[in-house]
Amino acid sequence: MPSRDAALIEDLLEGAPLCANCIVRGTGMQQRRLNEALPDLIGALRIASELGACGACLKQTVVHRLAPAA
Repeated sequence: MPSRDAALIEDLLEGAPLCANCIVRGTGMQQRRLNEALPDLIGALRIASELGACGACLKQTVVHRLAPAA
């Protein structure tokens, strides 16, 4: 199921960088599943994490975004 989770996360991040809480709300997945999927996506260089404003809740926190294509 990680590939399905990865696709959900990537689709959601096409609009804006999001914090983990907003990714959970947007995908409907459990926090545990997000915590399992993110390291694989970050390791594959498809997702980047940085400090910034969440595109949904505007909270200043760690946000995840699609990494630019190489």
